[in-house]
Amino acid sequence: MNSNLAKTIRAILYATPVVLLFVSGNMFFPYIATKGLLFRLLVEIALALYLFLIFKDRSFLPKKSALLIALSAFTGIVLIADIFSAHFSFAFWSNFERMEGFILILHLFIYFVLLGSVFRTQKEWHLFFYSSIATSIAMNLFGWLQYTGGSILSQGGTRIDSLMGNSAYFAGYVMFQAFVLLWLWKTDSESRLKHIAGSFLIGSFFFALAYVSQNERSWQGNTIMAASIIVSLATFFLAKQRSERLRQTLTISLFSVILISHICLLFFTQTRGAALGFLGGILIASGIILFSEKKKVPRIIAGVVLASTVVLVGGFIALKNADFIRSNPTLNRFAEISWSNTKGQARQIIWPMAIEGAKDKPLLGWGQEGFNYAFAKHYNPKLWSQEPWFDRTHNVFLDWLIAAGLLGLLAYISLYVFGLGAARKNMFESDRTGYAIFVGLLCAYAFQNLFIFDNLGSYILFFSLLAFLHFVSVGEKTSHAKVQKTSEVSPMLVGFIILGAFLFVSHMFVTRPFMQNRALIKGMQPQPNIADNLAFYKKAFSLGGAGIAEAREHFANTVVQIVKVPSFPVEAKQDFFGVMIDEAKAQASTYPDLVKPLVSIASAFNQINAPDLALEILLPLERITPQKQHILMQIGIAYINKGDKQAAYNALQKAYEVSPEYDEAAMLFATAALNLGDTKTAFEILETFAAKGVPLKSYVITSLKEKGMTERARSLLNKAYEVEQSNTTKALLEGLK
Repeated sequence: MNSNLAKTIRAILYATPVVLLFVSGNMFFPYIATKGLLFRLLVEIALALYLFLIFKDRSFLPKKSALLIALSAFTGIVLIADIFSAHFSFAFWSNFERMEGFILILHLFIYFVLLGSVFRTQKEWHLFFYSSIATSIAMNLFGWLQYTGGSILSQGGTRIDSLMGNSAYFAGYVMFQAFVLLWLWKTDSESRLKHIAGSFLIGSFFFALAYVSQNERSWQGNTIMAASIIVSLATFFLAKQRSERLRQTLTISLFSVILISHICLLFFTQTRGAALGFLGGILIASGIILFSEKKKVPRIIAGVVLASTVVLVGGFIALKNADFIRSNPTLNRFAEISWSNTKGQARQIIWPMAIEGAKDKPLLGWGQEGFNYAFAKHYNPKLWSQEPWFDRTHNVFLDWLIAAGLLGLLAYISLYVFGLGAARKNMFESDRTGYAIFVGLLCAYAFQNLFIFDNLGSYILFFSLLAFLHFVSVGEKTSHAKVQKTSEVSPMLVGFIILGAFLFVSHMFVTRPFMQNRALIKGMQPQPNIADNLAFYKKAFSLGGAGIAEAREHFANTVVQIVKVPSFPVEAKQDFFGVMIDEAKAQASTYPDLVKPLVSIASAFNQINAPDLALEILLPLERITPQKQHILMQIGIAYINKGDKQAAYNALQKAYEVSPEYDEAAMLFATAALNLGDTKTAFEILETFAAKGVPLKSYVITSLKEKGMTERARSLLNKAYEVEQSNTTKALLEGLK
């Protein structure tokens, strides 16, 4: 029975990489929430079975290793940091956009323990990594579907993101899988054709399932689906042939095609950090093999790869200004790599802000999701041209410095150190090439983490790798220890206790968040009766936890839409407005320093002409982050709505002065100046922007027309059009005729 139970747990763990393929259009943040909830559920089911297994067979208890101790320390430090954070609830649950928080770290720790305890042989680990490769094959096929223009599912524009929903996430994923594939080629000498052919077949069917679940079809998708299944079936059939030469050719071909697919799609994601990390990891791995491997063939291959990589990179640097590189969007992104090139980059501004935030709480940090608070406190107005809000530093190491302080950062770095130590101690002498591949992988992953933040896909792969390195530390077990009766407790009683605990935990961590997520998305979508929308939102509010701030933020946006529809009953609008007031007060009371959702709610109040309610939220936020233009601008708009011209002028002057180059802030201030009669200041600003080719905003034109200055508006637009002949400016000019 114990053997069958262990097999069942392994089967569940084999399925965990597959959750990355799931995208549900019926979920709020479908690329994130769907995968996250499924991962939690699988881990919790496996844990329940594992607890019963170790009750029956103590040989499956976790074995001590440096990695297990380091990960336990890291998890404990993060928990303490979260407990002492500004809001433990937010640090624990995170939100639907990220699906992180301590709840994810806890599940990943359990995941590590399960993998390290239940997978006891190299063969079992091979099967696990092949299940991950099968998933990556399906992910790659979907990536090629996007590349050929046959998929409507894409959030990356011209950058391939497959089913990850983010090109940078997908880049890190394929980079990781490329190294895993190289390691499988090296270590699975006995069954690699059977395993890779099976992975290709399973991956093709996974892709087919993902593709047919779409509402849209394309000839590219139909072709890729049919071709991949036909080729995989043919390959699986040929893999059973006795001809050794055919088998070798087929094996090399399959591995090569899949590896090249990973590398090409990594390139098409246009993600520079992951691509550079991959090249660096290949150089490191090749160098280790070249100078430490005793066998001749691997050294020759490593030398060729090393030289080819150096020539490729050197040639690209030499030709980076060539027309064929500059005219290619993907190549041009790599050609523009430069710390001095700040166009479109926010990291140079965000990273110093993160350092300042870390100085505030150096030992244990702000807790998970804590960069929201550090970002607000140390906001740099130069960020006006970027996204208005950042909840991550776009650097994993800085993220952990902010979230868990120096202790957490050192604990996180120790995972790499002890991982490399485990590989060096237990693999170097017996398999130097395999050791080199893992060193290259960890270095590549660490490098790309300097420019991105982790996600469920990278977490699953990283913790899987750590669990494997834990396995090589404690050694392979080919047989189970003899089970000894250690307790008189009834197995049935233990089973019922575990079942009850599982039902409770899964309800709290999976079912409730799922119900809240579905209620939120239904509240946002049109319903037959407007009262149903309100009912769904109320349900989302009542469930609290992960999505409460997001629910309130989107509810405010929904109220704005409803108020603006004349056909909706006044009573319904009043009901929505009343709930909006209650939830806004609850948000401001519970999370007074969580700025983003409060600004969104205040903006909604401004849009429905409730300036007093907007100011009630905004004025305390100004004290938290006094240089945040969006807050100052919303304060100014609120005062405009109240008819307080002087207060509006003062607020919008602040927004303008902290970043005079910000056109939106400048135009609003110019409007406030016009309303107050300060035409000199207004026209100085408007002339300055017209000279840059920036057209007037529509509300500026309205204000000028109301004051009988239509000709002045036309003159400013003509001046802007002479500098930059944009369609926007042309349309505004035509509107003045």
